Amino acid sequence: MILSGTFAAVALFVILILRSRAPRGWPRRAGMIVCGLVALAAGCHTSVRAYANLVPPPDAAPPREIAPGITYERRVASDIPRVEHWARVRLDAFEVVITDGDDEQLPLVAQTTSAFAARNELTLAINGGFFDPWEAGLVDPYPKEGERVAPLGFAASRGHVYGRTARNASTLYVNEDGSVSFDKPEKVWSALSGGCMLVVSGRPTSSDDCALPKLNDKRQPRTAVGLTEDRKTLILLVVDGRQSRRSTGATLDELGALLAAEGAFNAVNLDGGGSSILVARDAGGAVEALSTPISAGIVGNERVVGNHLGVRAR
Repeated sequence: MILSGTFAAVALFVILILRSRAPRGWPRRAGMIVCGLVALAAGCHTSVRAYANLVPPPDAAPPREIAPGITYERRVASDIPRVEHWARVRLDAFEVVITDGDDEQLPLVAQTTSAFAARNELTLAINGGFFDPWEAGLVDPYPKEGERVAPLGFAASRGHVYGRTARNASTLYVNEDGSVSFDKPEKVWSALSGGCMLVVSGRPTSSDDCALPKLNDKRQPRTAVGLTEDRKTLILLVVDGRQSRRSTGATLDELGALLAAEGAFNAVNLDGGGSSILVARDAGGAVEALSTPISAGIVGNERVVGNHLGVRAR
């Protein structure tokens, strides 16, 4: 079984590399044949998913300053398997950056959160709002790096609006002077929409008021952004999930309770699941994942997403 699992992992890695370099329209049939052969030989995807359920939880990491004005902390819940990644950002020291839109047919060029952080010289970044089209899959996912998607909700970057208001979508606004708010300004500079509000005026909301309530009460990987009452500190939270021994994730109600307890006066839920990730620039200048994403059942596999939120030193 160890040999077959290793063979499956190597084969899957080769498939992912080939797909990442192939143009859209690369024959799905070829990928299906390859994965079918791997499945017959080694239990392909089953082996990988089984590994995801064997990864043990990490140790908690106390708060540390990853840059002047940003602290990061990893918390590990003891009552249920859950790993939480917290970042607090002083807004007097950092500006908030939202992914630029595009004037082509679809307004976003998809990229990983790591690529977004690297290209924009950011200190820290998380995945952003929901987007479309999107197709799950190990062999032929969509989007790949550079393919076009559209945000599901209002979005803007540096005065360019590239998303439209959607039902049940709440929005974080970044003003030209660098201030951040959940109140829509007269002139929009940058904006990012997620799902429903998790915290309003310091109190957690109920997920019953959110779209897709049947999904909200299940523990999943989650990403959220909150703001303190004085609007001086941005609170970022990513919860690892879909790793039964290590971290099962959080429901939306649990997410809201965590953020309210942390001091968020208002907070919004962003895209979660396989999209959830927190990345940061290390001392050597390289971008690394602080959280542990899982996409297509593969632990550590980073998904290509629509837009993002990052911070850069002023």
